[in-house]
Amino acid sequence: AAHALGVEATSMLVTGHGSTAQRPAAGSAIAGALRYNTDTARLEVCDGATWQAPTTLTPLPNPVRVYDSRSHDGPIHAGQSRTLSLADRLPAGATGAIVNLTITGTLGGGYLTLYPAGHTRPHTSSINWYTTGQTLANQATTNLGNTTAITIYAAGTTQYLIDLLAYLA
Repeated sequence: AAHALGVEATSMLVTGHGSTAQRPAAGSAIAGALRYNTDTARLEVCDGATWQAPTTLTPLPNPVRVYDSRSHDGPIHAGQSRTLSLADRLPAGATGAIVNLTITGTLGGGYLTLYPAGHTRPHTSSINWYTTGQTLANQATTNLGNTTAITIYAAGTTQYLIDLLAYLA
């Protein structure tokens, strides 16, 4: 059975898994998707078209807060995008980031989508909310592209925080 990415109480990352034959078809997988291939016994990440084995998955010893809209530029609103560089937080050669995305102070319903800066926004969400006043958290994995930056797109209004948990290189 596949699992959503999660951090267990022992700080262990848990992600989807399956054989090579069970991969989502090329072109239909979401850019930034991460899974464990049971045939090769390796993690692999999708760039939206192909699955590739990252050289290393490196969990950070402690999460690192890389952004908090409450102390920067305030809530993000429906239809807005913001770009966040992770270059000063990641080593050269990092190809992906695993983050904890927290929303708070939501207004109505909506969602946020994280994706590599400069790439086309995928038709998926990284976190959803359904009513005013919610505080929720979800983990997301995204490729970094060539810029080591991510874009955050909003389909609703909320404050949000991003904590870096691990990186792929």
